[in-house]
Amino acid sequence: MSKKSKKKNKKRFWFGLGIYACVVIIVICIVWIVFWNYIKEYEESMPSNGVEKIIAKFNSGDIDEYLKELTDLSEFEGKEDIANYIKSLPKGKFDCIKAKDYTDKKPIYVLKNDKDTVARIYMKPVGKNKHFRIWGFDKLEIDKSVCEVSVTITAPSSANVVVNGKTLGESYKTGEKKYEDLTEAYLYSDSIPKQYTYEIKGLLKKPAVSCEGYTEEIKDNTYTYTFKSDETVEAEHKDYVKKVTRIYAYNFINVIEERLSTYVMPDSNLRETVKYTDTYFYPVEYMRSYDLTKQEISNYIKYSDDCFSCDAILHATAYFSGWSVSEKTEKSNIRCIFVYKDKKWYLTDVIFLD
Repeated sequence: MSKKSKKKNKKRFWFGLGIYACVVIIVICIVWIVFWNYIKEYEESMPSNGVEKIIAKFNSGDIDEYLKELTDLSEFEGKEDIANYIKSLPKGKFDCIKAKDYTDKKPIYVLKNDKDTVARIYMKPVGKNKHFRIWGFDKLEIDKSVCEVSVTITAPSSANVVVNGKTLGESYKTGEKKYEDLTEAYLYSDSIPKQYTYEIKGLLKKPAVSCEGYTEEIKDNTYTYTFKSDETVEAEHKDYVKKVTRIYAYNFINVIEERLSTYVMPDSNLRETVKYTDTYFYPVEYMRSYDLTKQEISNYIKYSDDCFSCDAILHATAYFSGWSVSEKTEKSNIRCIFVYKDKKWYLTDVIFLD
């Protein structure tokens, strides 16, 4: 073979090798680009990529789109309450971690704010690239650990208790008992209310509680509603009450204008008590006069159409001549319980207030 032929073949070899190398490089580049795009699509499709975008929006405060499909917490707190709570949390402190029940087919994340659990973020497929489905926001569900507020409400069974605009039903009732002051009255009336206790748990914040027509007392998260004084009851019964309490007061200084037992509920414990408390301690033969020096009636309370109470401060004074003392005053501070029976109001019980 001539030198020219050898030189020519050598050039062809290097030329072919160059072409081969270029083809290999091109193939490698194509494979690399395809592989890179594949990896990029895979990463874009990962739920973590989608949730990072969601967290970024939470930290910027642009979260209205995530608060549209909220579910009411209860009949007392709805979507707006949840939205307002989340919006009140500090911006820039949101983060998330995978939930314990996270799966590749059902990605769930725990939304946190300043390391405190706030809600659960559920992801769903929202699209697809060439090879993979893309995960995006599905729904947000407030975490039960956030709902830590509980309230206890005590009110008469006749009361209409309203919590955040909703009437409280008996399903929230945790207890009931009779009012201690009305123990005797319950024996003669079935319409006297009892005291109900309600409990509501799992609230986001302290609710607005109201109970129209009753006196309210709030201590921490405990609401107590009691009967109010009633001017209508006072106007209707004040003359009768003055008469009965006057007879009651005079009874204890041995002044019998009328028999007290006439106005006391028949067969009641009070009727039995009155029999044995008619006092003859003060000698009538030395008594020159007597007077009701104080009679203050207040706090008329209606429990039902056939039961009411009132408070009475009574000072009955007896004046003597030729006895060891010139005067003596019997003082009473009592709560009188009246019950209507057989077309008459009877004094049914007397509670000593001090």
